[in-house]
Amino acid sequence: MEEVIIQSNRTSRTIKNTPTRVETIDEEELEEKANMKAANVSMVLHESTGLTVQQTSATSGNASIRVQGLDGRYTQLLKDGYPNFGNFASGLSILEIPPLDLAQVEVIETAASTLYGGGAIAGVVNFISKMPKEEAEYNFMLNQSNVGQTNFGLYSSHKKGKFGYTFLGLINFQNAYDVDDDGFSELPDSDNFTVNPRLFFYPNESLTLQLGNSFTKGKNTGGDMRVIDGNPGIDNVYFEKNKTIRNTTTFELNKKFESDSDFKLKQSLSIFDREINIPNYDFSGANTNSFTDASYLFNRKKHTIISGLNVVFDKFKQENVASVYDLDNRSFTTGIYVQDTWDISDLFKIETGIRVDNVNYENVNFNRNQNFVLPRISALYKITSAFSTRIGGGLGYKIPTAFTEQTETIQYRNVLALDNVTAEKVSAEQQISITDQEFLTNCHSV
Repeated sequence: MEEVIIQSNRTSRTIKNTPTRVETIDEEELEEKANMKAANVSMVLHESTGLTVQQTSATSGNASIRVQGLDGRYTQLLKDGYPNFGNFASGLSILEIPPLDLAQVEVIETAASTLYGGGAIAGVVNFISKMPKEEAEYNFMLNQSNVGQTNFGLYSSHKKGKFGYTFLGLINFQNAYDVDDDGFSELPDSDNFTVNPRLFFYPNESLTLQLGNSFTKGKNTGGDMRVIDGNPGIDNVYFEKNKTIRNTTTFELNKKFESDSDFKLKQSLSIFDREINIPNYDFSGANTNSFTDASYLFNRKKHTIISGLNVVFDKFKQENVASVYDLDNRSFTTGIYVQDTWDISDLFKIETGIRVDNVNYENVNFNRNQNFVLPRISALYKITSAFSTRIGGGLGYKIPTAFTEQTETIQYRNVLALDNVTAEKVSAEQQISITDQEFLTNCHSV
């Protein structure tokens, strides 16, 4: 059985030697699910242990991810470690992540505040893209479904000398589909496309630079089938239209040192624009997110320590709005963190971490500044070579936002700006879990 290297803990450890509980979905299973549903990753997550993909709109098809049953807003979504799916930008998020270029999906099913901030309360879902290899890879996909979905996709990558690249292009078409013949669509009429090139530069064996840009544009219409077909009637008037544009630019620098340590700098800028239309009502706005993280990892005989700092800026600007329903908001977060993974013995390992955040958040009604101290701890004990047990817990927080699963279901209609509120403080605990590593791996590969 091949060893599984976990990237989400940022220590390059195998899954068997990681105190934090992490579930993985490997490339083979991703390819299988991509053949079943090529447009997005919802099918990938449906069958994962501890995850629930809950549809939040019967017409748009939008969905949120629940970890261990907790509300979707407590789950941190990442793409290659970048948290660009928050606030208003969480809308339609997993519907806009294609599986064609994914190498692995990692799910942390406990609080992960140290490395990923206070919002990672229930856990983290990290979608990890493929990297270029010396042997060129080309993957072309053409898919036609009996429910009216058509997909065209292309993925290619190659590393040659000091340069490398990956490229993803995907076009999806979906005809409105009424499963139970009640006159309303279960699948909206939609079309979207994604283009995601990434460039890699390797000046020497110890330094890697990468620059990428992902652009996604989509449109979908759900509701009464007669309205969708262009034949509305007196009793056939309801529809919901969504138009979205998402653009994310990323930069990463990774420098390795001879002392078995490395420095990593990550930067992303994401812009998400969405327009919602239902009868006699429109809602639209743009969400801008900037994320910067600098970290240093070093190894000692029995310790792996990672420390760093990050800065996150998030802003939502609503368009064409009456002042009473102005949902404009802004937040600015600075944080420092340190995490130590201690190999006490071959059988017992413990991971401790702490993060300190300063958060300023504001909207049209208030401006507030808060500080948070977030400790967390996880432990691993190997009972035998096949069985192990893990336990962990930590603190987190969630700053107030008007963009939740509940307000999404009403398209943010008549939602007032928040007033006189503070951040939600949460403690997350993971009960003792005993797992048979070989058994779990075999189940995932069925």
